Amino acid sequence: MPTRVVVADPVGLFRAGVRSALERAGGFVVFEAVDEPTLLAAVQAERPELVLLDLHLPPLGAIGTLAHLDVASGPRVIAWALDPEGDQVLAALSAGAVGFLTKDMKADSMVRGLHTALDGQAPIRRSLLISVIRSFQKAERRDRYGERAIKLSSRELEVLGLIALGTRNRDIADQLEISEFTVKRHVQNILHKLNVPSREVAAHIYRSVFGAEGTPRFAVTL
Repeated sequence: MPTRVVVADPVGLFRAGVRSALERAGGFVVFEAVDEPTLLAAVQAERPELVLLDLHLPPLGAIGTLAHLDVASGPRVIAWALDPEGDQVLAALSAGAVGFLTKDMKADSMVRGLHTALDGQAPIRRSLLISVIRSFQKAERRDRYGERAIKLSSRELEVLGLIALGTRNRDIADQLEISEFTVKRHVQNILHKLNVPSREVAAHIYRSVFGAEGTPRFAVTL
């Protein structure tokens, strides 16, 4: 029995390239989808073993689309993109993709990647591994920092946010309308709760969790 594959990509050139490569390789039946609705319809009608999913598939992208696919008992999904960032690859894998390939791969390498997925393994383009590992390590650090930041009170987070902007204690006191002595006590509590030796390290943790603009990257419960 041939393996049923849905190629979900808005660009016809890439869909045609995959179809051509799989037809030459033999043993595959290819279906095409241009967006999430046509992909879901194809999965429902054709019951494919594999889905090759474009990272930016309209309208929600691969991450949003994976949430609507039964990745536990449905087809094995391989995400792909032309030049993905490590964070994007890691997000797709975390959302349920079994592997990640790039669109500049040679046809025979792409076919081997699909066979690897059929064998129950995780096909990942070798060139992506280092960036994925680095992204994973950053995410791990961010989570650890976030767990520490949860210990801070709302006022302590306010003080730490100003420290992260390079604000001096005197100016923090003026902005928050508290005494400089109270600011120093807050700083001591912050360093103790975060278990760090200096305000510079505490500021680094704040930026890692909330970003340079103060936008949360971690769901902190205040």
